[in-house]
Amino acid sequence: MSFSLAFTADARAGLERLDLLLQEDVLDAIDEIARRPTMIKRQSAGGTVVHDIVCERNEIRHYVFVTVRLGVQMERLDVLEIGHHSRTLGA
Repeated sequence: MSFSLAFTADARAGLERLDLLLQEDVLDAIDEIARRPTMIKRQSAGGTVVHDIVCERNEIRHYVFVTVRLGVQMERLDVLEIGHHSRTLGA
């Protein structure tokens, strides 16, 4: 069962701060969660979970943190926030 997606304004703003290739990786990961929501095993009491995405490009490791909430009854994945941290490899 595939869930529909809903992005908050904060999530959209966080996504827009990423470079285009990283945005594509993040959207692919979010799509995968929506296609297979059972991959989310542990949720907070409020139903949220932080999904980590790690990508390496041009000697930089990118850590992207996507906060989502599964709306099981509505079959919807709410993307609440997207945060990012990066560091140079080998430094």
